[in-house]
Amino acid sequence: MNYLEKIGFTSDDINVIKKSTTSVIFNLLSEQRRVVNANILYLRDLGVTNYKEIFIKYPDLFLIDNSNFKEIFEKYDKSDLINKLNNNLDIFVYL
Repeated sequence: MNYLEKIGFTSDDINVIKKSTTSVIFNLLSEQRRVVNANILYLRDLGVTNYKEIFIKYPDLFLIDNSNFKEIFEKYDKSDLINKLNNNLDIFVYL
């Protein structure tokens, strides 16, 4: 999970993810690092400031194919979506 450290996650963040997910999901996050990394960077580059907290809470959603992941967000007004995600990360699961 070193790839997460390269984009700003701490070892404590990674330990939280490991403890709060199943071993299957944790292993998939390691195996599918390119997809996960691309999705995290997309969310960060979109302007979502709490992308790390969203990933920690909903890591399995970052296993979605990158093009499908982007489609989820592209159907909403960008500034409105960013504002809502930055204020309430729990809406992420409803997108």
